[in-house]
This record gives sequence, structure tokens and C-alpha cells, in this order.
Amino acid sequence: NAPRPRAFRAGNLFAVKELYEALGKTGFSLASNVGLGVHTPVDPELRIENSTRKIHDVIELPVTSFLSMGARKKSLTITGVSFSEITSVIEECIKNGVGNIVILTHVHEYIKRSKNGLVVRKNRINLSRLEKLCKFVNEHESLKFSTFGELLNDKDFIHHEPDHANKMITSSPISGLRTVLENLLNDKIF
Repeated sequence: NAPRPRAFRAGNLFAVKELYEALGKTGFSLASNVGLGVHTPVDPELRIENSTRKIHDVIELPVTSFLSMGARKKSLTITGVSFSEITSVIEECIKNGVGNIVILTHVHEYIKRSKNGLVVRKNRINLSRLEKLCKFVNEHESLKFSTFGELLNDKDFIHHEPDHANKMITSSPISGLRTVLENLLNDKIF
């Protein structure tokens, strides 16, 4: 028997307060449903940025968001952010006391399909970003990887007082420009 799920992420990072009430009633204790660079919730209480919030006994741990090139709100993703910008955001999070950095990725981001869908090949840019990120985290003394399951078993995390203060993070302009260029190349060439 598989263990009962205790963490939840809403599709397309679309959440409403009623979702947390339902999650709490059905035994979920952790959610990561907010990513301000993907979707801004209608309810101001759900506009959670780089902090945690407890809603109906469910801890919301949002996808890390940041301002790229001084203008565009983004969520921290492997497919949308260059390694240079990922590390810029992580360093800013550390400087600003962001306790948990959530990077969104999906398995399908590491392959590419031809226009007819028949040919599948590696997405070398995204794989390179992931490999560099893993090396960066493993070599950084104040960073470690964690799963939602591990967080739910961490008494310090579960019993900490949520830090309701949103924390704005900005990446370096040069790293944002690098993201734009890499993503253009990834779409056109690689």
C-alpha cells in the first residue's frame, strides 16, 4: 500500500481559498499552489511571495518568484530561467532570508518532440540547467535538496511559525538577459 498523499499542487498553480479548506479537511498539510510569475490569485491573502502561510491548517509553500530584468514577474523554473539567473535568484533568496526555495519543473521539459511528434530527443539546454543546479546545490554549504515528503517529516518545518511577510526577490539584469537569449536559442536551434 502506498502512503496517503499529504502534499498537493494545483494544476497551473491556480488556487482559491476553498481549495485549502478542502485540503485541510482531507488530511493534506502542505501545498505549493502559488507561483506569482505564473498566475496571480484573485484573493489577496493567496498572493504569497517567497514566504509561507498557513491556510486552513495547510502550509502553503509557494514556487519561488522574482522580478526579472527589473520588469517581469517570473516563477523559478528550469525551463524558463537560465542557470545564471537561477543562481542569481538563489543567492538573493539567501541574502534576504528566504528559508525555502521552490523550483518548478516537469519531466516533459527534458525532451523535445518534432513538429509531427514522432521524433523525441533530449532538451540539452534544460538538462544542462538541471545538472548545473544539482552541482551548485550539492557544493553550496547552506543549501540542500528536499522533497515535500521530507519537509512533512521535519518537525522544525511543520511546527515553525509561518512568516507572513512577502519577500521580493530580483535577479541580476545580465542573468535575465542571458535567460532571454538561451530560451530563444533553445526554441530555434537546439
